[in-house]
Amino acid sequence: KGFYSPIKKYREVIVDSDSAWGDLWKEMGQPGPTPSINFQESAVVGVFLGDSPQGSDVVLSNPHEYRSHLTLSCRITSPGAGTPVSKNTTQPFHLKIIPRTDKPIRFLQITEASALTPATTTQP
Repeated sequence: KGFYSPIKKYREVIVDSDSAWGDLWKEMGQPGPTPSINFQESAVVGVFLGDSPQGSDVVLSNPHEYRSHLTLSCRITSPGAGTPVSKNTTQPFHLKIIPRTDKPIRFLQITEASALTPATTTQP
């Protein structure tokens, strides 16, 4: 999970091989060797939001298995109306290792705006 990535466009990923994982790791600009994952038992799923206003975030749920497919809820939060936002952008992403499946994987987007929270002060 992170807030900065060279991946600038929205993308959902399902990675189920060492070569695809190595390619994604390089594209993400991550230092060091690619972490080892047993793709016989696992897959990597993820969402990259691409360029987004500061304060944006993405969180993937644990998968929900149905008879015909697997669903991951993808909660996307962005600054709400009236929230002061910097001109800078971030590129939030969330990757998750899940058990390997032969079922189709679907991403369900849930979008919400973060509320503007006023600062509180304490009177002496």
